[in-house]
Amino acid sequence: MAAADHLFTGTLGSNWRLADAALTDDETDERLAQLRLNDSGLTARTLVGPGERQLSGGELRRVYLGRALAATRRS
Repeated sequence: MAAADHLFTGTLGSNWRLADAALTDDETDERLAQLRLNDSGLTARTLVGPGERQLSGGELRRVYLGRALAATRRS
């Protein structure tokens, strides 16, 4: 994990929209499925952060990867 990796409080969709503001919840859900994050019930609307859903280390790495890929998808 890079030092700059950070999960922001909110939804997974809002975290990924930091990288691509045009990303819809449906597109986010498709990408979560591609990263097999939907297997553990994660969706674009899943709340993360203090007091919300805690993610495992592997889930976090895949969330960061998905956000990085979102930043390059429309380039």
